Amino acid sequence: MPATPQKIQSEHLLVGFIIISGSLFESGTFSDLSLITSDEVFQVHRVLICTRAPEFAAELDIVRDETFSNSVKVNSVSSAVLKSFLSYLYSGQLENPTADVLTGLYEMAEKYNLEQLKQLVFPGPVNSEFKTRIEAIRKSVLWSIEHFSKRERKDFPVYKFVDLELAHLVLTCSLTDDSENGDNFQVCVHSVRGKNTQKVYFQCKISVLGALGDLIGSKKYERWFHRDKYEYRFPILNVRKNRILENVVYLPSDVLQLSLEFAVSDGRQTSEMKNASCSWTSGVEEQIRFLSLRQLRDELKDLWTTGNLADATVLIQDGEEIEVHKAVLAVRSPVFYKMLQECSNEDSGTRLDLSDLDLGNTLELFKYVYRGEIHVHSFDRYLLLYVAALKYGMLSLMEQCKSYLVANLSERNVSEILILADAHQDELMFKAAREYISQNKLVVLNSREWESLLTRHPQLGSKLLLWLSTQISKDT
Repeated sequence: MPATPQKIQSEHLLVGFIIISGSLFESGTFSDLSLITSDEVFQVHRVLICTRAPEFAAELDIVRDETFSNSVKVNSVSSAVLKSFLSYLYSGQLENPTADVLTGLYEMAEKYNLEQLKQLVFPGPVNSEFKTRIEAIRKSVLWSIEHFSKRERKDFPVYKFVDLELAHLVLTCSLTDDSENGDNFQVCVHSVRGKNTQKVYFQCKISVLGALGDLIGSKKYERWFHRDKYEYRFPILNVRKNRILENVVYLPSDVLQLSLEFAVSDGRQTSEMKNASCSWTSGVEEQIRFLSLRQLRDELKDLWTTGNLADATVLIQDGEEIEVHKAVLAVRSPVFYKMLQECSNEDSGTRLDLSDLDLGNTLELFKYVYRGEIHVHSFDRYLLLYVAALKYGMLSLMEQCKSYLVANLSERNVSEILILADAHQDELMFKAAREYISQNKLVVLNSREWESLLTRHPQLGSKLLLWLSTQISKDT
């Protein structure tokens, strides 16, 4: 089953997490435990050791909730092996260890029941590798249609030519008449085969490129071009023009951008036997890396769910408190990092003041901190989460919230988004709101929300009205 966008985002977030947590291991910031060997001292974080290697933590006698010794001697392994082991616990990766270190790591993985580390050290030999390649021709095309909103039916069709060697394509962009729903925007593929007389497999993926550079509304098509037919013509995109014009995400700078990916093959293939020595395929390594990331994600989820080994308290509205982990917060937000530094010397313990947030918004914020997931489903909740992400320096969360807000503008919320974007100098969100108002000015400018904006923010209202007047002048 293919990964959902949310799961992909979660994996990307974890990649960033392990990079930053690796630097946390190197610096020892906010460490609460010293592991001492014969010639080196490692400053580490109890919560990560207990979460990632519970049997190792049990041997060190640091898993109890009561006071524990913050200096523990480790005599069973060398400094080099322990350093590589700790680096793995923080980052989920091994950085070119020597043969002796690999041996020591495997022994630790065996002793402390760490299956993912065992597979990373020694995933298992491959006796032979047999590779079959099906030859295919691939091509990616970005098709930009400028001044889209101003184009009428007489300005179409627009053509794009693509040569795939085994097949020659003519892409046609046109407007078709739909008496019930208005004009339909349609993209068709017209294929004329070249000299090749064999049956040809054709695959096409078409997407609309959004304002944030992401692909929106992707569709895939597959066809066989048979030898007894010389020409093919079929649609690959059919959508109401008004639907595109109503959503500014599709039309940054009034340019409709279509991303197209093509592949053709006549079935020719080559096969070869690879070496039969003891080696590992990149696919195995990638799978092990994925499993390591997934394990880290699940362990972070458990930390949030159980609250075990929490070493900091967050204070929110109405006197509510939430128990959290300093190491996790420090690697997820530079603002939290600074707040933790400022209160690290207080005798009363680590207490972070987030009294500007209510319980619901705080829980959603920390779900993202620990899990990389968003579980809100309304515009208002996304708006609150965006403001919180902005304040606490969580850029990845801010960008996800922004994408949702821009894609769900309406006459009832666009004024609020305009005010927010102006206050925080968010140029992309400001332009999106401005363009939406331009496309729906009769409705927006007669709404109560717009009247409220003019009363509370007269300079912003005047600024936008001036811009609208210049746009109207250009159109006349």
